[in-house]
Amino acid sequence: MNKMKEVKKELPFGCFYFFEDYVIGELKEGILLDKKLNKEMIDLCLDHYSTKSFVYISNRMQSYAVDPMIYLQCSRIKQLKGIAVVAEKESQRLNTAIEKHFFQKPFEAFESLTEAKIWVSTLN
Repeated sequence: MNKMKEVKKELPFGCFYFFEDYVIGELKEGILLDKKLNKEMIDLCLDHYSTKSFVYISNRMQSYAVDPMIYLQCSRIKQLKGIAVVAEKESQRLNTAIEKHFFQKPFEAFESLTEAKIWVSTLN
C-alpha cells in the first residue's frame, strides 16, 4: 500500500506526513482552520502530489476548530479523492457529521489511523 517513504513537512500550525496516496495532517492545539490556513495546506499537498490523486487524513490528536466552509474549497481540488478524520473521542467524530455536509466527495470518521488507511485503500 505504501511504497513511498514518508516525507514530513512542518507549517507553523501543524505537521504533515506524506505517503504514496495519502497525507496525514496533525494540527496544533487551539488553532482555527480557516480558509487562509486551508489554502496553505492545499498548496503544500499540491506541491507534493502535483497531478497525482491523494486522500487527506486529519489525525485529530489535539482540540481545534474547523471552519466548515473550507470543505467547499477542498471539494474543488481534482486530485483530492476524499477526507478521513481520525478522532478518539466520540464527540469529535460527531462534529464531523456537520463538516461532511460541506464536502462533496467521500468523507468518513474513524477511531484509528489503521481504519482510515484501510478506507483509503478502498478509494483507489
